[in-house]
Amino acid sequence: MAANASRNYSDLLKHLSSLYDRDNRDTYLSIFVDLQDQNHSKILSRRIKEIRSALSDKEIADSLDSMFVKGMESISNLEGKFRSAAVFLQLNDENIHAVGLGARIKNSVILDASPYVLPLARFADEYEGFLLVLLDGQQSKIYHVEGAVEEMRHEHEHSAIGRHKKGGWSQMRYQRNREGVVKQFYDEISSQVDDLISELGQVRVMIAGPGAAKKQLLSRLSKNAQKLTIATEDADLNNNDKKLLDRFIKLAKEQEQKEEDVYIERLRHGLMKSGMAITGVKSVLEAAESGRVESLLVQKEILIPGLKCEPCVTYMFNQGENCPKCFSQGNEVDFANEAVEAAIRNSSHVEFIDDEFLKGVGNIAAILRW
Repeated sequence: MAANASRNYSDLLKHLSSLYDRDNRDTYLSIFVDLQDQNHSKILSRRIKEIRSALSDKEIADSLDSMFVKGMESISNLEGKFRSAAVFLQLNDENIHAVGLGARIKNSVILDASPYVLPLARFADEYEGFLLVLLDGQQSKIYHVEGAVEEMRHEHEHSAIGRHKKGGWSQMRYQRNREGVVKQFYDEISSQVDDLISELGQVRVMIAGPGAAKKQLLSRLSKNAQKLTIATEDADLNNNDKKLLDRFIKLAKEQEQKEEDVYIERLRHGLMKSGMAITGVKSVLEAAESGRVESLLVQKEILIPGLKCEPCVTYMFNQGENCPKCFSQGNEVDFANEAVEAAIRNSSHVEFIDDEFLKGVGNIAAILRW
């Protein structure tokens, strides 16, 4: 059994969104676990029992319990402490994809013809990754925070402290040397930030620390890193790093919520003026599959039931409709999840929003590339 633990949600979601059962069978099991819920085992076991009772495919029904056990074992084997976790596996496939999450997620189990990625995509949007640079004038730490889980990527310090006590040229020369060391310190941090942005993508940046150090660093960041910086905050670095991280995870989440308003305004403008936005699940699905979607907007906690033929990648929107290509009946899917998968496959941005306007236009919409 090969369990692949992942922290890069973007790559994991893209991979999962490309998987499906070629025979239209419900062979993919997706498990989401709130590890802080003491009753999570009972809740998930009950769901497995419910799914098994509804299955007509004997092979899948007979294998469901062992798949569930494998999935839960892979979560137990994750390195680190997490508040939640998700795992994705397929019948008769040894590859298991497990990921630990730093915040709580609702307990759920879904059996489908492809991995059910919507809860993980929603979580990744809510806890979008960022770099946190903690520094004073002498030392720094850079954390990459993804899914509310932190990883220290760099730690750095310099030894130029204080002022020279003697006067004259000796003092001036010492001060110049000290200023050079400090500038080099900031430049090295700036280079580390750029390297991480290059590695991780256009990730947001937050800078925190006492005094003027954070502003001095900001002035020496590259133009791209400056554009990506969303906050410079005072912080006491003598405090527990975990408390600081929790504070900035909350701040990043608040920033994400503010950005939702921008997407809604863009949607309004696209619908009313530019024509570069669409609503309606059928139109949105077609645009997402063709790569026309720049940003997919999905109402939080929404389910849009429908039918899909996985091998033909066709959707059936009307009762009793068969696949127009192979004439199969397809299988039941969540159109919201399908739109998210299609958007991820085509590198579109996915934004989950709780908004009355979006709800009023059908709970799903898209801002278009063309």
